[in-house]
Formats: sequence, structure tokens, C-alpha cells
Amino acid sequence: MSDEKEQREEEEQMDLQSADGADDAGDDHQNEEGEEGDHANDDQGNESAPKKRLTKSEKKLLARQKHREMLHATKARKKQEKKEQKQQLRAERGDTSSDRPPRTAEDIEEQRAINEERRIRKQKELQTFLQGCNNNFEIILDCAWENEHNYQTLSSLVQQIVFCYGANKKAKHPCGVRLFGMGPETKTRLDKLHCPNWKGFHAYEEDFTAHIDDWYSRDPVVSSETAAASSVSQEDETLEDNIPAIPTQKRQIVYLTSDAEETLETLDPNCAYVIGGI
Repeated sequence: MSDEKEQREEEEQMDLQSADGADDAGDDHQNEEGEEGDHANDDQGNESAPKKRLTKSEKKLLARQKHREMLHATKARKKQEKKEQKQQLRAERGDTSSDRPPRTAEDIEEQRAINEERRIRKQKELQTFLQGCNNNFEIILDCAWENEHNYQTLSSLVQQIVFCYGANKKAKHPCGVRLFGMGPETKTRLDKLHCPNWKGFHAYEEDFTAHIDDWYSRDPVVSSETAAASSVSQEDETLEDNIPAIPTQKRQIVYLTSDAEETLETLDPNCAYVIGGI
């Protein structure tokens, strides 16, 4: 009897173990099916979601950003390479900042003397330039045509004004330059280029015809001999930092145009030559 009871207990235990195994296998199978179902749902969701297409402006903006990032990276790399080259040259020469001897009082005094000499020389050069502008003929830029310009032509006009100023600064015989009829856009662009600080140059918002009777003349003023004498007398005058805002000498107005029948062959110091800014 005991043997039969033990055999029955062993069979019941085996039945229970097999039932537990079947349940675990079913659970695993259900989990696998659930994961496969989730993957299928994700795939279906991805397929159903439409891909956003970039517009032309967005593509251009993205290209500009990439180009800008590339420029910054290239600039940083070149700067680092240049720094490393300088460090290498200093190391080869044995020239380091720690090895340099400190500046003595004599060195400081010598540098001050050099700076003062440079300042005096520049001041003399400026005085010579301004005297040449004051004693020579004048150029008037008539720019009262801003409403006739578009963005491109106005940019070209401002560029030509800057070129005229630079060429006059380097000229052997400079002249005074005055710009009249300066519109708001022209003024904004010239102010960005520090036009109020230009030497031998003045800009006015009003038209030059408003001052033609006060500052200039419609008829010849004096002969060339008198003009030469007045130029010599003005050489002794010390100008401050620019030519006078109001001309000290009345000059005859001469308007230059391609439609004129008379060809200009000589320039008279007693004349103010008008060039149309259009």
C-alpha cells in the first residue's frame, strides 16, 4: 500500500510540473506575439507618417548655415595653425616673452619721443593737405537725385564718392570736395563710413543752389594773377582740422556735363566744378 501511495504522489507532482511548464511556455509565446504586434504597429505608424519636404528657402537657409559653420571652422583652424607657427618660430629663435628684458626708463622716453615726432609729422602733413584743398579749385558733387536711384545704383554712387575722397587724399595737388543734396539713405551709408570725419570734405543735405549767391558766383571772380596772390597769402594761415564749412573765397560755378559743347582743358583755382551724382 505504501508503494502504491508513493507512486501516486510522484505522478501527481509530475503532472503539476508539466502543467506549470505549459503555462510558462504559453506566457512566453504570448509575450513574443505581443512584441511582434508592437513592432508591426510601429512600422505601420512610421509608414503612415508623411515625411516633411523642405522648401527652397529652407534648403537655402540650411546651406547657408552649413557654409557659415564651415567658414568658422576653417577660420579657427587657420588661426590655430598660425599661432602654432609663431610659437614654433619663437622656440627656434629662443625668443620667449619671459626672456625679454624689462623696459627701462630710457626705452620709455625714447618711445615717447618717437611717438611725438610721428604726431608732429602727421599734423604737418594734414596742414599741407588742407592748405592745398583751400587754395585749389573745388569739386561739388550734386547728389540731389536720390529718388532716381535704386539700391544698386545708389551703392555704386556711394562707392564712387569714397573713391573720390581716397584719390583726393593721395593727390599731389588736392582740392576741396563738397557734397550737396545728400538724401537720407546716402547720409546713412556715408555716416557708416565716418564721412563727418573726412578731411578736405564736407557734406550738406541742402542743394548747392541754396548757397549759390552766398558762397559762389555765377560770373568769373578774379583773374588768375589775383588768385595766385590770394593763394600765397593763405599759405600762412593755419587751418584747424578741416577746410572751412563755409568757403572763404567765392568761386565761379562751372557745371560739368557730357552735353556741353566746350571742352574743359584747364582747371581754374577760382572755379567750383559741379559733377552730377546720377
